[in-house]
Amino acid sequence: MKSPLLCLLVAGTMLLSACGPDLQQQVDTLQQTNAALYSENLNLRAQIAGYNRAQALAEAKAKGVEQARIQAGQRLATVAPACDIVPFACSASFRREADFAAAHFPADPPLAIAWTLVTAAVLLALVVGSLNVLWGFYARSWRPELDRARAAREILATADTRRAEVERMCDAMDELVAQERRRLQLLQEKTAAAGAGLEDVGRQVVAARSELARLHVECEHMRSVRDALSGL
Repeated sequence: MKSPLLCLLVAGTMLLSACGPDLQQQVDTLQQTNAALYSENLNLRAQIAGYNRAQALAEAKAKGVEQARIQAGQRLATVAPACDIVPFACSASFRREADFAAAHFPADPPLAIAWTLVTAAVLLALVVGSLNVLWGFYARSWRPELDRARAAREILATADTRRAEVERMCDAMDELVAQERRRLQLLQEKTAAAGAGLEDVGRQVVAARSELARLHVECEHMRSVRDALSGL
């Protein structure tokens, strides 16, 4: 019985410690209650063992008494003819033994059976009373603690369910963030490509401007040549 109690104590301690520091006092109370109940259980076991030993001694004594009564009856059957022959020689010792057997060894078996049944009924009443005391102590002390532990387990189960839902939501958000990051990377690649094209266009514009400036210089030169020729 010690191992289940220790298992319950360890499981209750783990659950209550997982719930937080607010239930530490309840854990201490449960441990004290468990120790008291275990001590009470040991005391009751010792009492029941004492009652069992007393019953065994009573049964052994009853067997011894029955054997003594049988031996006295056998001796009575053996001595009776001699007493009939020599009544004055053996009457005193025989009567002492017969009186002792009649006083201490009842000749009626149902009386011994009745005493045995009464003893068994008393022991059964003691056992039932002890069980009732244990059940009352359990209902007063352990039942509320077990109810609180069951409620704490339900709260933990609800918290685990909620945590699983939050984890699923976080996974979905992570997937959305990853998709947005991929889209941003594509946009950055397109922007980089557009920037490269824009730089190429810029270089072409610079080259066209240079060519335009060269043509403008040549045009001015040709104009000066034309003016010179027209002056001639």
